[in-house]
This record gives sequence, C-alpha cells and structure tokens, in this order.
Amino acid sequence: MPKTPTPKEIRDRFSDYSNEWRDTHEEAKVDMRYVAGDPWEPKDRRAREDAGRPCISLDLLGQYLNQCENNIRQTELAIQVIPQGDGANDKTASHRENIIRGIDYRSNGQAADVTAFQGALQRSYGFSRLITQPVDAESFDLEIRVQRIPNPDCVLLDPDYKEADASDVENAFITDLLKKRDFKRRYPKAKAVSFDKELTDAPLWIRENTIQIAEFWKVHKTPRQLLLLDTRSEEHTSELQSLRH
Repeated sequence: MPKTPTPKEIRDRFSDYSNEWRDTHEEAKVDMRYVAGDPWEPKDRRAREDAGRPCISLDLLGQYLNQCENNIRQTELAIQVIPQGDGANDKTASHRENIIRGIDYRSNGQAADVTAFQGALQRSYGFSRLITQPVDAESFDLEIRVQRIPNPDCVLLDPDYKEADASDVENAFITDLLKKRDFKRRYPKAKAVSFDKELTDAPLWIRENTIQIAEFWKVHKTPRQLLLLDTRSEEHTSELQSLRH
C-alpha cells in the first residue's frame, strides 16, 4: 500500500517548487506584458507620466504570434495509433484510434491543445491534462476527458525533471484560488481548519480573502522481481522424452 504523504511533506514540496519556479513565472509576467502591448516597466511609465512625457507602445509581436497561433488552429491535430507487439494489427489499432478521437472530440481537445500551445508560445510553458469524470450524475462509470488549463501558472511541476517534455515528473501540484464565499458554495461540507502554529511554515497557502485549494499528484513506485525462464530447455526435454517413447 503506497504511503500517503504527510501535510508537512506536501507543504515543503509546494514551497520548494514555488521557489524554483518563481524566476520563470516572473519572466513570464514580463513576457505577457509585452504580448499585451505594454513594454514599459511600471516605474518607468510612472516617471514619464509624472513628467508629462508620452509613453509610446508599438506592437511588434502581435502579427507573428497571431500567424503562429492561426497555423495551429487550422491544423487538425490527431493521434495516430501504430500496431506493435504480439497480437497487434491494423484493425485493433484503428479501433483504438477511433476511441481516442472520440474522447478528443467530446472533450473539445483542440481547444486544450491550442491553449497549451498559446502558453508555450507567449510565456514558454503551457499545459493541458487528462481527467476522468462520471458519465452522468446517476452513474458510477467514468469517462476520459481532455481538460484545458487556461492559467499555466497554477501548475507546479517537480523542477528536477530531466526530459524535455517533463515525462519523468513524479510530483506535481495543480492549484486554484477561490473567494471564501465561493469555496463555501462549492464545498459546503468542507471544514476550515486553522494551521495555528504552522502558519509560519506555510505562508504561500495563506490569503486574506481567498482560500487556496490544490491537487497533489505523486508517482508511487513498487519494486518487482523479474524472472527469466529458460523455456528452451523444457522444450528440449519434452522432445527427448517423445523420442524415447
């Protein structure tokens, strides 16, 4: 049974990941300011405005960003399943491909792909994810959905990953800030618990008028023993026994 992470471990990881990603997020804010057509630092803008001098902003990025984004919007992205391994064939591969395309269609997966691409293009990182949700309110059956993540800053990955696509990430947070009244409406049975003495250990979780909720994802690894069986010797023994008979 995988060991459940303790609240302290979760808070420590959240603090570490936030510190590691802080510089990237700060640079992303600068990038988004330029994307919005405002290349001026706030203090420089105030100084010029106080001096009665103009602040000219020329949009030099919009046309190139729009061109790149429109190319992605016009390109219909689709997953191709290639049959490999024992028993795999074109028929089963085509069947799986249709199932995946059906999931993508029902989820409006194109919007999730475009949103993730926009984040990567504008601020160097973007995300989408796969979730499972009930088929309807009266069913225990779950179905797969592709979900867009409009704000990539709400995702905190373990910064120690090595692969370019972060496929080796083993821990991650997905956070959200809710107004206290919205939190009570969405989670009417949830009980607010004070951190008491641990307040100083969790400053990133505390807000004056909001409550931060978070999903913590962790990969658990279970060691297994791999056995190599010499089946050829058994076949050879069976052949010898047949010859003797």
